[in-house]
Amino acid sequence: MVLKKTKTIKERLIYVYLPSENMVENWKRFADKAGTSLSKFVIEYVENGIHKEENDYVPRVELSKQVKQLEGENDTLRKENKNLNIVIDKLQEDLQIYRLQPFLNEQFEGMRKYEKNLTDAFKKKSFIKTDELLHETGINPRNSEAVKAILKQLDNLEQYGVIKRTHEGWRWMV
Repeated sequence: MVLKKTKTIKERLIYVYLPSENMVENWKRFADKAGTSLSKFVIEYVENGIHKEENDYVPRVELSKQVKQLEGENDTLRKENKNLNIVIDKLQEDLQIYRLQPFLNEQFEGMRKYEKNLTDAFKKKSFIKTDELLHETGINPRNSEAVKAILKQLDNLEQYGVIKRTHEGWRWMV
């Protein structure tokens, strides 16, 4: 619908005679309830009636309801997503501690599996600072058990001659 400027407002004016004053009051009440002027209210409902037969036409009121419903669903999903991320983080931390347990237990006998992230970090860079290494391996620096286990792995790798400790970090020797 293209709007063009008219010389006078009367060119866009129509008169509608309703069957009763009661109907006029009802329309005004509905317009107030919808938070719009009587003119906009009548235009919207007439346009809705005209376009009702079109398959892809959705009235504004219906769209507004859909938007509110979708906003509610979106809020619910955001909260659920946040809670799931918290659970995932906790499970990943527990898994990490479980995998690092053989390095924390001095009496452990058997084969110890080194963190893949640790060796991958050294493959990417031949020199890594300790704090950088914690980031690369996904170790939370505040998790003292995990830090101890990674340091134990680093000590073992140093004993094997694979890495060398420097005053700034660790150097891959292989």
